[in-house]
This record gives sequence, structure tokens and C-alpha cells, in this order.
Amino acid sequence: MNVPDSHPLVSICIPTFNRESLIWRAIESSIHQTYANIEIVVVDNASTDNTREVVLKYAARDKRIKYFENTTNIGSGNNYLKCAEYATGEYVQALGSDDWLSRNYIEEGIKHFSAVPEAAAIMTDVITLELGKNGNFRFISENSTRPGTYSADWFFRNALYHPHLASKGYLSLMRRKDFARSLQKELRTPTSLIKRGGGMPEPIDGIVFWGVLVHYEHFIVTNNSAYIAGANIKGSVGMQGGFAEREDGYVYYSLALRRAYESFCANSEKIKKYQRQIHLSLGLGMCAD
Repeated sequence: MNVPDSHPLVSICIPTFNRESLIWRAIESSIHQTYANIEIVVVDNASTDNTREVVLKYAARDKRIKYFENTTNIGSGNNYLKCAEYATGEYVQALGSDDWLSRNYIEEGIKHFSAVPEAAAIMTDVITLELGKNGNFRFISENSTRPGTYSADWFFRNALYHPHLASKGYLSLMRRKDFARSLQKELRTPTSLIKRGGGMPEPIDGIVFWGVLVHYEHFIVTNNSAYIAGANIKGSVGMQGGFAEREDGYVYYSLALRRAYESFCANSEKIKKYQRQIHLSLGLGMCAD
């Protein structure tokens, strides 16, 4: 009988682009994790500022930091995939370069994986703060779910009406191979892509978690740790594309979500039964077909 490694290597993956003044928080929160067996994989998407110099200064002091640089900008989704491909850990934590983790984040996640090794992922609270130009923070929201074990079926039923669940899933601690496989698949699926700033099609991050969870029976939620998301409005990938600024922005984004969910359900026998419910979700329909 194989005994799970009680201290497996965890890869914290930080894709970045022009974040010389912000990436330090992501790196600092990573190197000061209470769980020591980590690697920090930073993939620079051809930055034109001093991001490289900032990261390399940290790397010179902490050998767990591995820096890679793309020769051209390959888009956010492909850069997340590059991070996962360069990583070598059994588990992976995706971390935006303007975000950070509570100090116990990885330790808390591995504790739950050790207790329930068949879980798909460990989901935590997500706290969103707006980063001001003067260095101050403004609280935006705390996205929390009651802690416990949740079935995959529960998720697929509720994610239709609460899309933030899928986005939280993308930010969860999960197996590296699962994350990479699902992200790679969604990058090849036109209905899972949406144009953000710069016009480059990017995957809808929540769909990636659907692709992971469909292979499992349940996942774990804890509120003893937190992922802190720094909202920089136009500077944040998720805010680009004018979704928050255009009058029809949220409708456009909701339509993209609906197309992606319908496509996913149609191609998965396990959750095909939810396809009809999508017509009632996201406020886009009055009745099912």
C-alpha cells in the first residue's frame, strides 16, 4: 500500500507581466509560508519594465524561486500553463502577481489533502482588496463558503447560479497534473475563450476548475486560510475587456460564461443533466427550452 507523502512538494506558480511594483507581495507571501517544501515558479510574459530585476533579486536570496522568461507575450492563459509545465511539484497553487496568500495557506491545504487524499482541491476564502496609488487598501469583498466537504454534484448545481464558485475553484490548491490538463484543454476550446484587454482570447478561469472537478467526487472548503486578490481595475487581467466599464459589459461576460458552461455540459456525460438549467442561470433566460 502506497503511503501519501506527508510533506509533498508544492509549486506556487506566479505568471507575471509588467509587475515591478506589485509582484513583491506575491513573492513575499510565498517565501514566508509556514510550509517549507515549496518551489516558487515565476514566468515573465516578456515584461518591458523591471519585473525581471525584481524577481532575480529575490531568487538570489532564496533558491526555491525559479525564474523563466518568455521571448514574446503569449497571453495570460498560456502563461499560467507555462508555469504549470515548468513546475515540478505534486500540487500547484496559481497565484496572480498582484495577489498574495495568508502565511498558513499551503500548510492548511496540505493538511486537508493528507486527511482526504481523494479530494479534488482545497478551496479557501478569497478576500478582494483594491490597491490604491498611495499604498493603501480598500476592502471590496470576502468570498467565503461554509467549511466542510462538498460533493462535485453540489458544485455543478450551484456554480450555475453562483459563478464566483468556479473562479474560487481556479484559485484552489490542486494537483499540478489536473490543473495543467484542464487548462490545456480549455485553451483549445473556442467557447471557453473570451477577449480581454489587448484583444487576445483568454480562457474563462472558472471553466478550468470544472474540468478538474469532473474527475472527482468531492472537494474540501476551509476558512482557516485565505487567498487575497489585489484589484487594480484596468491593471488586473480579470477586469480587462471593459466588463466593469461598458454598459453591456456584464451581459457580455455572462453570455460568454453561459456558452462555456453549455459546451462543457454537452461534452460531459457526468454533468450533461445540468445543461437545461443553464438556460435559467446568470439571469439570461425566463424559462428552459
